[in-house]
Amino acid sequence: MADAIAKEMGVTSRRPCVAVVDDDASFRDALSGLLRAMDFDVCAFASAAAYLEGGRACGAACLMLDVNMPGMSGLELQDRLKDDGFAVPIIFITSQTDASVRDRALSGGAVAVMEKPFDQRVLMAIIARALDMAH
Repeated sequence: MADAIAKEMGVTSRRPCVAVVDDDASFRDALSGLLRAMDFDVCAFASAAAYLEGGRACGAACLMLDVNMPGMSGLELQDRLKDDGFAVPIIFITSQTDASVRDRALSGGAVAVMEKPFDQRVLMAIIARALDMAH
């Protein structure tokens, strides 16, 4: 089904890379598998610190960041990347929707804030929008 959705949304075969940063290993693995099924390359990281240590080298065209993680949060990573002049579209994923978090993420330049669980079609549309912004 994921392949059909990707084709329907016009994803090309150039295999853009999406970086997933989430401390929940089972969710990170599931999302990575879904993205691969949608024909994306994926780099996955268990923390913001792990992403900072080597994630920029993976060349991701889009980041999917968990909001709440131990250590540096997704919002703090967004600020850090912005301060470093590293511009890559960010999609936040969270299990808790909070208007102030959503507002902070979006005012910081995030493409979207998605609440877990999310619909594959919505995810694909948001990633397509993020990839358009990256080009």
